[in-house]
Amino acid sequence: MPVDLSGIWKLDNSENFEEFMKKLEVGMALRKMGALAKPTTIIEQNGNHFVIKTETTFKNTKVEFDLDKEFDEKTADDKEVKSVATWDGDKLVVTQKRGPPIGDVQYIRELQGDDALLLTCTAGDVVCKRHYKKSSK
Repeated sequence: MPVDLSGIWKLDNSENFEEFMKKLEVGMALRKMGALAKPTTIIEQNGNHFVIKTETTFKNTKVEFDLDKEFDEKTADDKEVKSVATWDGDKLVVTQKRGPPIGDVQYIRELQGDDALLLTCTAGDVVCKRHYKKSSK
């Protein structure tokens, strides 16, 4: 069984997030708010079933899915996409099918020791890294 990603994760820092949002064609106002946000992500993992909630001061999202099954997802910028989640070793890989001109977007979550989580977001040639720290609340 792969690792358990369950927990409360608070964003510590980001690399290249605004460029990533620009690649996803997120409008300037939402990009500016997103760049300032320090989200808390709550991951509930029960076998192959996941619930991922992301909370910020201006927007909350929730996605629920089972591994290896396509699911409908509404992105933080209110786009409707088809996604699928799989394990790649100890990495949870969620691939969003965004269609032209953006194409597939990947979100890879992996533990970094006992109290850190790395989220690597890739859209085309743009890569963003978001570093989270485990929190008790």
